[in-house]
Amino acid sequence: MSDSTAEANSKITEDKNAQAAHAKLSPGFESPLFGCLSEGPLPCLVACCCPGIVNGMITAQMDNNRECTPFDCLCATSTYELRQRIRTQYNVEYAPLQDFAITCLPCFNCCTTHQTAMEWKRRSSNEPDFMKMPDRYL
Repeated sequence: MSDSTAEANSKITEDKNAQAAHAKLSPGFESPLFGCLSEGPLPCLVACCCPGIVNGMITAQMDNNRECTPFDCLCATSTYELRQRIRTQYNVEYAPLQDFAITCLPCFNCCTTHQTAMEWKRRSSNEPDFMKMPDRYL
């Protein structure tokens, strides 16, 4: 990640208003809601334009790190369902209304998808492979 991207992400995540929004909209989640640039611009762009691909990859990885298939991406679990699954699996505070509110707004899609992936990564100690396609599809 370039220095300018890291600096921009840092300014966003350290902003008091962003932290207050995170506290209200993502109770129990420790990964910052507005930290979507922390992995660089490419995962953010993919999450914004093709959230089904990212959600499909996260779902496959949450299922005992199995290989992601095209079906996972085409019929991806919604970000809301993934967030509820993380909350259940890792005993995170139950917040269905907040999760629904931020996953149904298009402007939050990139941020929410990225936060969900980072939260799973932090709690499971696994690295989400945002852009890694199985060898057989290359």
